Amino acid sequence: MAPRVDTSLARLPTCVDDIDAAFLTAALSERHRGVRVDSVGIGDTHSGTSSTVGLTLEFGRNDPGLPERMLLKGSFAQHEFATGDLSAAEACFYRDIAPLLGDDVNRPIGYFGGVDSNGRAVVVMEDLTDREVKSSPSCDTWFHPTISRAISTARVTASTPH
Repeated sequence: MAPRVDTSLARLPTCVDDIDAAFLTAALSERHRGVRVDSVGIGDTHSGTSSTVGLTLEFGRNDPGLPERMLLKGSFAQHEFATGDLSAAEACFYRDIAPLLGDDVNRPIGYFGGVDSNGRAVVVMEDLTDREVKSSPSCDTWFHPTISRAISTARVTASTPH
């Protein structure tokens, strides 16, 4: 179950229009002291299970040397299904677990993860286009047969007497 307490001192945005320099300064400062965001440009926004928003930041102070381009993920779109727990789990991963992982675990760098008392979650992360990473569509030809084989193997294993 997702946390139902505020995990961040930053007041989380409830929509794309709420993403501003004050929020990003508060959010990024939780882990990266010495940051002041003076302005933020909102770039491409994509809605799926969560909304992904491209950000261009202008820093007044950036002692940690954070990148000027980042992505923000949040549950801003209305869906017929609940995504809160999934979004909260992702935010908690980037807040609590990802910082403990070594560089040998390939993942986007997480700069902030927060969940509020309503279960709303926000993640601020690395924009992977800066590393020229290209994502694959979820319906790649390898995906379905691989998952199908794994499910079949699990069913056979589960039904085999031990």
